[in-house]
This record gives sequence, C-alpha cells and structure tokens, in this order.
Amino acid sequence: MALMDKLLWLLLLFPSSAFAGGPAKGAQPPRKPGPDASAMEKLVREYVRDQQEEEGSFVVEDDVLGRNWELHLLRVRSDAVTRLPDGRFFVCVDFKGDDEKSAQPVDLDFYVVESDGEWAVDEVLLHKVSGKPRFNYDKNFKRVPVKAGPKAKKAPADPEVLE
Repeated sequence: MALMDKLLWLLLLFPSSAFAGGPAKGAQPPRKPGPDASAMEKLVREYVRDQQEEEGSFVVEDDVLGRNWELHLLRVRSDAVTRLPDGRFFVCVDFKGDDEKSAQPVDLDFYVVESDGEWAVDEVLLHKVSGKPRFNYDKNFKRVPVKAGPKAKKAPADPEVLE
C-alpha cells in the first residue's frame, strides 16, 4: 500500500481531533450565531412599538418607587449588545419619561432569547433611573445588588436573581 493510501486510511479511522488531542479541556461547543446588533435594535424597537400600540404607551413597573413609568424610546445602544453565557442576549436601551413630571432618563435592559428559531424579548428590567443603578452585573453577567453608600437606598433583593 502506498504511503498516501496509508495516511488516508489513518485519517478515516482516526478523526483529525485524535491527532490534535481532541477539543481543549473546558472548551465550549461552538454556539449558533445570534442576531447582529442591527437585528437586535430592530427587535427591541418592534417590541416597544407593539406595546405602545396595544397599551397606548410603553409602560414599565417600578417596584422600588411604587409607580409605573410611561416611557419614550430614545436609543437602542447597539454598542451594548451582550451575549450571555446561557445563550441569551441583553440589550441596553435608553428611555425618557413621557411627561415633564417624570422626564428623567431611564435605562432598561432587554433580555432576548431564541425559541423555535425565532428571537424574542423575554424579560425587561429597569436598570437605572437618572443614572442611579438598581443593580449591577458581575464579571459573569450575574445581577448583583448595588452597594449602599451613606445616602443611597438599598434596592430590595430579588431571591430569583441573587443566588
């Protein structure tokens, strides 16, 4: 048998990963590509528009202040689209209160998940009001409470979030 034939048989019998030692220890399987930033922006804008059409405005409940925010979309931060370790994405979105009384900037985080090949908004969290965070993210993108300063009010703990 010629040398090339022997090499061909070796390659057929032993996949190339056997020669390379297989996948690196702790390596993650390749992930399906997610939508790009412009697709995420479109998805969030459609979600907001759909709620406005159904409800008359885009409303977010604020458990800390005990009120509802009627919000106007300012911008979807396509530079802040993040893939989470669990395969979901989150998108940071800037809003402003609709009336003069509540015209404060409000930052919402939209969580996007894939289901049956379609991407959809799964969860919307009120992240900041007037630049003051309700929670932060650690290096693994887990939500953590904001450390209270001398004048800061501590946000209530969410037992489903804080593990």
